[in-house]
Amino acid sequence: LDTQAIINNVKKNFDGTYTETKKQIEREITHSVWQKIVEFQEEPENILELLEFIQSFYQYSTRNRALIYVQNPDAIALGSYTFFKKLFYFFFIGEHGIKIVAPSMVKTFTNAKGEEKLVKDATPDEKKKIKAGQLKTSQHIGGFNHVTVFDVTQTDLPKEDYPKIFPNAHH
Repeated sequence: LDTQAIINNVKKNFDGTYTETKKQIEREITHSVWQKIVEFQEEPENILELLEFIQSFYQYSTRNRALIYVQNPDAIALGSYTFFKKLFYFFFIGEHGIKIVAPSMVKTFTNAKGEEKLVKDATPDEKKKIKAGQLKTSQHIGGFNHVTVFDVTQTDLPKEDYPKIFPNAHH
């Protein structure tokens, strides 16, 4: 599954706002993923392979595991660009990341009227009270964004070091 091609195709052929285009990209990728999974039902011998793969990425949602599988069925362990950069490992030339969906967190507070509002929309007085701990805050999932992760095999990290960096990964 070439997610970059899907993204480029939607951007080229879909005439909508940024938000509408983003939603259309998500719909197209999701449709492609589920189409690929339906193919497994037609080839039962591949279901075991899919299940083993999905089990090895237990920390991701089912949707993200499916996205990972259709983009890189040989993936071992994933990290963000920043994650690998902090460890001083670099990507091989021409590598493309794996697109997954991640929650976007928003911070809210309850104002004096009992209404829940976004902290970013607080008045200067409310911001002072939040900082002083007089108004309670909480975090919620505000939506989802596409993010890019990379498999460890796309980096110059030596294979013998995989267990040190990813101790719970299937090697």
